[in-house]
Amino acid sequence: DPEKRSRAGIPSDLTTPGVQPNNDTRSTDPSRALTRAFRLADRSERDNRVRELLSKWVARDAEAAMNWISSLEDSASRNFARTNVCQTLAETDPRRAVTLALAHGVEEEDGGLLECLTMQWCEKECESAVDWAREQPPGEWRERLLSRASFVLSKSDPAAAAHIVSNLESGHVQEE
Repeated sequence: DPEKRSRAGIPSDLTTPGVQPNNDTRSTDPSRALTRAFRLADRSERDNRVRELLSKWVARDAEAAMNWISSLEDSASRNFARTNVCQTLAETDPRRAVTLALAHGVEEEDGGLLECLTMQWCEKECESAVDWAREQPPGEWRERLLSRASFVLSKSDPAAAAHIVSNLESGHVQEE
């Protein structure tokens, strides 16, 4: 039922201008198209197709995309897809990307994704990103977040960035 799918936030059109539609792009159910894309044998083709499909789904309903991704059994596929969703969302709303990543179990050791998202957030709203990073529990992860934020801040306010770095715990993070 198209109306039910629309209310559920499932994209009704996954076509790209200039690209010939196929069974995946005609599908109103991105999860089906993604399931097929993950089965492609050629890694480059698979990764490109997954990125394309996720990008379109994120534009319509990032939360629904993340919910579906959470159901993936293969951890490598789940991490790849989750990273793509968060990075796509961060292009327009990095604060929301951080929130969504944390809500869906992205941990501090998850390949630096949250550090990357924090840097993107800092590019758009540095003060709120730094405040958020400062609110995180003390430890190496918090220090890494602040270090990344200070790197971005150093482009516009070197003195403020130096102040952040000077308050980091001594160790390898401060020296990065």
